[in-house]
Amino acid sequence: IISEQFVVSLGKIHLPQNSQDQPQSKLMNILLIDPTIGTGDGLNTGLSWLCASVEASGHDARVLDLVNRESMSFDEEARLVRQNIERLSPDMVGFCVHSITLSKTTRLCESVASFFQGPIIIGGPQMAFELGGIFDKIPQTTYAIIGEAEDTLPELMTAMSENREDVSDIPGVIWKQSGKVVENQPR
Repeated sequence: IISEQFVVSLGKIHLPQNSQDQPQSKLMNILLIDPTIGTGDGLNTGLSWLCASVEASGHDARVLDLVNRESMSFDEEARLVRQNIERLSPDMVGFCVHSITLSKTTRLCESVASFFQGPIIIGGPQMAFELGGIFDKIPQTTYAIIGEAEDTLPELMTAMSENREDVSDIPGVIWKQSGKVVENQPR
């Protein structure tokens, strides 16, 4: 299930109304993927909040919800991920990782990296335990987000739209600089 306009209205969200309010940087879009856990039921409300924050910052977010689907093989899931990436053409792909989905996310990232050239962003509850070690477990990771991503992801998307290579000023981001893992200050 993928939502074509996945923004939860949790209050009034200010979106740009005229050219003076338009962001100066290029609008970026991200596909956020919630991998299946085999027994899932219910919407990932964290991704709902995250989408609202991304949209409020002038960027675009879509969610590929694999939790609320009938059980499928890994190959079917990987095929569905690829179809949606090709259909939506996101600038970046993000994965929400739970302890129970770490192994599957690792395999999905490997699959995605074989055809997708953009950044792969890892976040979610498991990151509190992984920290910079996620780059060893999922080497395709471009950025990892620690803690609540509602401020961090929009700032990171803006930095990327400005082609900034140094994101050391964005709290909550873990990234690589010259091959070395850098853990920014927590948010």
